[in-house]
Amino acid sequence: MAVLGVQGVQGVQGVQGVQGVQGVQGVQGVQGVQGVQGVQGVQGVQGVQGVQGVQGVQGVQGDGGHAGGLHSTQLAVALAATRDGIQNYWDGKPSRSPSEQVSGLKQLGRLAGYPQTAVLDAMINGLFRVDMSDGSLSTNDGLKLLTLTAPDFRTDTDALEYQLAHMRSAADLRYDRLAEIEVQLTDILSFFGASTFLHGERTRWALTLLAAVLRLTSRVAMQIKFTFNVARPVEYAHQIHPLIQTPTHGSWPSAHAAESFAVATVLQFLTEGNGASGFAETAIGQEHALMRIAHRIADNRTVAGVHFPTDSYAGACLGIAIGQHVVNTLEGDQSHTRVFSYELAQADGPFTLSGLHDLLAQGGVPKKPAKDSRNAANKVLRQLWEKAKGENPLTDYGDGSPPVA
Repeated sequence: MAVLGVQGVQGVQGVQGVQGVQGVQGVQGVQGVQGVQGVQGVQGVQGVQGVQGVQGVQGVQGDGGHAGGLHSTQLAVALAATRDGIQNYWDGKPSRSPSEQVSGLKQLGRLAGYPQTAVLDAMINGLFRVDMSDGSLSTNDGLKLLTLTAPDFRTDTDALEYQLAHMRSAADLRYDRLAEIEVQLTDILSFFGASTFLHGERTRWALTLLAAVLRLTSRVAMQIKFTFNVARPVEYAHQIHPLIQTPTHGSWPSAHAAESFAVATVLQFLTEGNGASGFAETAIGQEHALMRIAHRIADNRTVAGVHFPTDSYAGACLGIAIGQHVVNTLEGDQSHTRVFSYELAQADGPFTLSGLHDLLAQGGVPKKPAKDSRNAANKVLRQLWEKAKGENPLTDYGDGSPPVA
């Protein structure tokens, strides 16, 4: 629990600006080191209509906190009285020198909360561009990573009924999956951590990276949702009666699917180190445990009544495209152009890993990158990547480096 650490306590106060529970989940996961800067606060994106979750990182920084507790007027008065009691005459001249200047990852590691998040997000966000005229995703050097074509349920009533039929069947699973659905409103990383072991101390660098990937994926998904503006299931049938509040942003693609598959893709590389082109497709074809978790998280959104199956197909393709390009860029490998359309997914029935594997096989078109992708990655981001790779919890116990919040 965060209360074991001073910074964690601070985070709990800050999180209250983000509808309470969301950020607190993230603080629990980092053992009070602020290690993952609101990993779960960021996932507030998933349950509480998007952008608010991004603000969760600001709450977690806990501005106004001190070394031993939360800021208060009483503490401020006590500190002032202590200064008056111990201070000798001071002529205003320097009495000591600041610590040596550092750069790169060490400099980033000295930042706490929002300042660090803002810097890291600028670095990783810079790897991607979203064209909001057509909802496509490209690299920063112009390689189109994913082209999307959304369904038009307003005119294609047969397709709509096809999707609603699957949602009707999925609703039978609600009592079985209720606990998962509610937890996953604010926390998906714990489900991956249960499979491969993630911990705020032992895998602090990996968690820092995964938190940044989650924030990145959420921002990308929200822009694409805004572009396509597909109505939610309950807007077509009151009988859907969702278990949870239907978000205000568009239904397609599913951000939960995008976030979970982006995390699964990056984490699968970190734990197994398979950098071959198309490694995510291979893992999906083999129904790797991390991919099964991502699938379950995405499918739970259909069970809950807030997403069509096609939303998860599109979201999964988006998450894989993001996750693979992050890995490829930091490893210096090629990324591919992909195409996803509703028509490709329509015949595949409910959202399944086998159906997703077939879709990726249809929609993946290899294309050389515009330039060496290693040049696209910021030096600090590459240092963070190497640190994350070096603390594989399945093979070692980390290097004891200072935490990056």
